[in-house]
Amino acid sequence: MKHHTHATPINSPAPQMRQHTYDLTKLLPLIDSLFDWGAAVTPDSDDEPVIDSLILSQMTNQLPVEHEFDHSKLLLAVLPVAPRFLGEPPLQLVITTDSLHLLDRTQAQIINDSFKHHEHIAFDNAFRSAAATLLKGMHCVHASHNIPMANWRFTLIPLKPSEHWENQRLWINPATIENYSQDLTKGHHDCTQANKLLITTYGLMLKGPVRPDTLKSQIIRGILIHSARKRMHEAVSPGSDTPLMSYLEYPSTPLLNRIFGGLTTYHIPGTRSQLMDTYRVHTSLADNRSWVRKEEHAQEKHRKWHQEMELADKKHRCQICGRE
Repeated sequence: MKHHTHATPINSPAPQMRQHTYDLTKLLPLIDSLFDWGAAVTPDSDDEPVIDSLILSQMTNQLPVEHEFDHSKLLLAVLPVAPRFLGEPPLQLVITTDSLHLLDRTQAQIINDSFKHHEHIAFDNAFRSAAATLLKGMHCVHASHNIPMANWRFTLIPLKPSEHWENQRLWINPATIENYSQDLTKGHHDCTQANKLLITTYGLMLKGPVRPDTLKSQIIRGILIHSARKRMHEAVSPGSDTPLMSYLEYPSTPLLNRIFGGLTTYHIPGTRSQLMDTYRVHTSLADNRSWVRKEEHAQEKHRKWHQEMELADKKHRCQICGRE
């Protein structure tokens, strides 16, 4: 049985809510069962193994494969799991605060359905572009395809695809990152060659596919969008001096304590309605572009019809323009 550290809340005006939000007492026994199931393929020691997609597949081989789960749950991670049989697509392990779900769905479907449940809109190009625009105002230039999935309750940050993870992304809730470090226990003496370890508060030590500075940037982007959505969702805007860590109800971890620093609700980007105002603009532009593409397609189809009639030397009245 593995032993887990528990992050404790700090600077919280409502500690009961903070403790409840990321209470992992129901999840930890389930994580322990993963280690028990994977005992045949993981070292029998006090140290938890470093997890990648293949090891996670072996550790979850007794979990049933599902197609759906309760999207109202607060997500902690979406992790690619190597296929059980050759030629099949990777599965996804969805970790919530109280359950584990092995899903035969794509990451895009899981992320979009979860976002849509909480925000009632799609996590589409329009929203990602609006979020990227908001971040640019904070000098966080960022490609819209790599935007964190942040709703008013939580955020998941995407980490780049890696060969350790079936060339798919890791989607991680930053509130559950205990620390991020180099693994020098596997015979590596050069830090540039050592594995990067993402250490979670629920006991999984994941191979991290990004540099520490990249992870820090992604976490900051995630909490900025998260805080903007939460501010808009609430009836009353927060004051400007509430620690952002408390406002988002994040637990205290060594990594988060370093990253949050002096951030307060004053640092929430934009105005209260700016993100969704920008989203509506991008949605309108997307609709216009879609209409233009449909018009161009219809015109091209119309032109080809007349060309075919002319080549076949046939005369049929066109239902669009009336010409033969």
